[in-house]
Amino acid sequence: MKSIEYRLPKRRQAIFACVKGLFRIFIRKVRVVNLGEKLQDKCVYLSNHANKTGPLIYEMFFPFYNVKWGAHQMLGKYSERRAYLRDVLYIRKNGRSKVYAGFKSFYEAFFSKYFYKGIKVLPTYSDIRFVKTVKKSIRLL
Repeated sequence: MKSIEYRLPKRRQAIFACVKGLFRIFIRKVRVVNLGEKLQDKCVYLSNHANKTGPLIYEMFFPFYNVKWGAHQMLGKYSERRAYLRDVLYIRKNGRSKVYAGFKSFYEAFFSKYFYKGIKVLPTYSDIRFVKTVKKSIRLL
């Protein structure tokens, strides 16, 4: 099986900046609340997120350049993305029907790879390849 090499995300995403501008029409601005010290530029932030909207909100409104960790399947081939969206996200996590999940994942899998690259997601693995994610994260810092 051919492995797809994923390059580190660039700070500027010219095309995705237009997409973010379009989303700003539909998503109200959120306020970043910090209960600790002043936010730092080069550090690791741990946070929860609400399904698919969380990473997009962080990309749009977090005041610093940030790279998120995400499922490696979403940066793979079309069939991997479709299967992950259908089986994991829509059926297992959201409790949707197979018909709904199949239709929605068929459509979303076309664009999801570019969307993930736009919001700067590093692929994470549940096996030994997790070391790659950690190394790439260290290089980004």
